[in-house]
Amino acid sequence: MSDGIRTLSWRRKLLFSVFTTVVLFALCEGAARVYLRFGGADEAPIRIGFDVDAAVEIDRRNVLYRADDACFFRLRPNIHIPEHITETLFDIRTNSFGMRSPEISREKPPGALRVLCLGDSCTFGTGAGQNDTFPAQLERELRGRLEGRAVEVINAGVPGFSSFQARMLLESEGWSFSPDAVVLTVGCNDRKPARPDEKRVYDASKFLGDREYHALAQRRNVLALTRVIGRWLAPRGLSAEAELAAQQSGKRRVPVPEYREELIHVVEACRRRGVVPVIVVWALYFEADPSTIRGRPLSDHNRSFAEYQAMARQVAREKDVPLADVPKVVAGTRGLYADGVHLNATGYGLVAREIADVLMPKLQRPAD
Repeated sequence: MSDGIRTLSWRRKLLFSVFTTVVLFALCEGAARVYLRFGGADEAPIRIGFDVDAAVEIDRRNVLYRADDACFFRLRPNIHIPEHITETLFDIRTNSFGMRSPEISREKPPGALRVLCLGDSCTFGTGAGQNDTFPAQLERELRGRLEGRAVEVINAGVPGFSSFQARMLLESEGWSFSPDAVVLTVGCNDRKPARPDEKRVYDASKFLGDREYHALAQRRNVLALTRVIGRWLAPRGLSAEAELAAQQSGKRRVPVPEYREELIHVVEACRRRGVVPVIVVWALYFEADPSTIRGRPLSDHNRSFAEYQAMARQVAREKDVPLADVPKVVAGTRGLYADGVHLNATGYGLVAREIADVLMPKLQRPAD
């Protein structure tokens, strides 16, 4: 009899312990969800490389970016940052998809031409107003040339994006918009020094297959509690010595051989879907006006960009891809740049016309 009572008592204690643990965990999870929803920014501020883009610099309150499982970070949807807040000459608006474009439907309108522009802050249009980015001007340019046909050009550029992130955006969401052409403008951020934590995440995502990577990302977001704990335990930044060592190591966010792989991956994915790929080679300010650096040596950072430009041209040549070569477009023309990398409205207009020039023959080619 006493043995039966002891067994029953032991079972009750075990059940009570399990019940208490589950209830406590549920309360903590609920508190974590409330914290993430109402306790300020949904994510910790996002650090993007060492160099600070103008659009990144204005995001001191973490209103521009959100974390993303596929791309590491994305633009937040439905935001409006006026000029007086950005302290620049351009305002920022995003649609419900987190893109600096007018509102669109995911489903392409019947008979419409849809162009998806992927890339970094040069695609995003840092330095120009909402209607003066090259995707916005490309839309107007194509409408003028394709009179009577509906045209939508989607600006999916994200300041800070590398070629790897642009490809991940294409795969995770871009194809769902059924583009007829994909314009790829990457390289400016690929050349930048890699932070140790960036390289670790990049290498891990390259090691995992797409299916495993997305499965891992989904599991990471199942519990809000794990996100809160991870934020508390995450390192708050690198020491100055560690950052300097990383910059001096020569490691790039995406080395040139891997940059080549990323370009080819996008090109071949486009071809399999019957989509026209376009590669854009960007230009830095001194390529338009060499007098701006007369008598001064180029930094290693700027010299390295030539390697990425050369590789983009090589891939376009090998794969017979339309190429918009911006250095040739801006050469010898002053007053086109808002800063050392980003164009102004006039400069972006020249890029839009060049892209239209190389894209139009492919659009007008009769079906095989």
